[in-house]
Amino acid sequence: MTEVAPSDRIQELQWQFADVPNRVVVISGPSAGAGKGRVIQQLKELDPENLWQSASMTTRARRADDHHQYLFVTREEFDAAESEGKMLEANGVTEGNRYGTPLEPILAHLRQGKTVILEIEINGARFVHDVLPDALFLYIKPTDGKVEDDLEVLKERLEGRGTNDQASIQRRLEQARGELEAAAKADFYNERIINATGKSDEAAGRILELIQAKYYAHGEVSR
Repeated sequence: MTEVAPSDRIQELQWQFADVPNRVVVISGPSAGAGKGRVIQQLKELDPENLWQSASMTTRARRADDHHQYLFVTREEFDAAESEGKMLEANGVTEGNRYGTPLEPILAHLRQGKTVILEIEINGARFVHDVLPDALFLYIKPTDGKVEDDLEVLKERLEGRGTNDQASIQRRLEQARGELEAAAKADFYNERIINATGKSDEAAGRILELIQAKYYAHGEVSR
């Protein structure tokens, strides 16, 4: 299959989104203990009729404690979906495992009038911003302080899970540092959401306020 240039792929995706309502919410955060999954779960519970979360496709192995929405596939299956144009984005990499966002389920749920939540790391979010600049982009972090403050909390959370050895924790924290530093410079996020330990319900409530203000305040769907 002929490789599609990034600009051509962006234009192709914009065309596919042109006839559906723009109710897309992109939520990012460091890949190590930010608590995105918990916040999003509580967010969906606040408005189950209107909110739908896209399941990420990943090549990583399923874990015993998995509660996130994932489509577990082989590397060959992931690469095939990407090359066949079935992905909105396929930019996530954590500890050598690939992550991406299938396209068709998003379009289908937007046509049904749902607000679609995408949990995507920063490089994927930047790509989606090129496609849908008027979507709502939010970044979840554990404190309102500096990168070192965030990393300290992330380290505590990862160690508290008991599912990663020290080598894995160090790798994930190194990746988180780069993600946090990049996010601090990113200009496309509409707001940074603080997910303080034990207060994920407050983070979820704030995100719902932002969604309602952007997409429902005037009883109309923003395009």
